[in-house]
Amino acid sequence: MARNFYLVWIGAMALMATGCAVYRPVTAGPVNLAKYGISSELAADDWMRRPVKNGEVLTRDGLELGYIRVTRQAVNERLEHTGLPLRTDMRPVELMEIELDDLRSQRKTGYLRIESVEPVTLDGRDGFRMAYSLRRHNGLRVRGIRYGMLADRYYYRLQLEAARGHYFEKYRKDFENFAKYLKVL
Repeated sequence: MARNFYLVWIGAMALMATGCAVYRPVTAGPVNLAKYGISSELAADDWMRRPVKNGEVLTRDGLELGYIRVTRQAVNERLEHTGLPLRTDMRPVELMEIELDDLRSQRKTGYLRIESVEPVTLDGRDGFRMAYSLRRHNGLRVRGIRYGMLADRYYYRLQLEAARGHYFEKYRKDFENFAKYLKVL
């Protein structure tokens, strides 16, 4: 009986291990995300990356402490949390409003405060920048920045979320640099 339990346990652990995403190191310099139609640059060598739905996530210290998420979503797809549709003719302020609704709809988000919203230009295209702070369901206080823009048939989102204080400031410079050098391929 005990032998069967150990065999089942080992089999379950092997299945779980094969389902985990693998992180790959990112070196300083160009970051090519051609699969998602973009490229940019990072200034530091200590980043790791892995694929996520519609994009990639980059982290230095683990996802709970901070990450940069880069996604590309077809305009005909609905947003993940609200199910709201996007259109190719949307203005940046409309994109920002839908993005804000999507952020408010996330289950992991408790208290949410918008710190600033402003229009920006990303790779020569009109977009928005939204800074916010929130408290996750586990009590962790987080600060974040989201950039969004439309290009062709896609909605591009750059997102920074990191624990307030040290980790946010540690990630912020690289994130802003990533947004500055963003290129749609």
